[in-house]
Amino acid sequence: MAAINHREDAAEIWNRVYEELVEPCAQMIHEGKDEEAYRLYKVYTMELGQKYMS
Repeated sequence: MAAINHREDAAEIWNRVYEELVEPCAQMIHEGKDEEAYRLYKVYTMELGQKYMS
């Protein structure tokens, strides 16, 4: 997301996204919880868009 990349705290935001989204989704997929991973991904990315694209 370019809106995040242009911020001074971009690295901090992307690290948080990794911890709060990527790692949990990868773990859920590993455990066969694909639907849960999809739901988390969908909600999280929509919230990111609302927060940084507005």
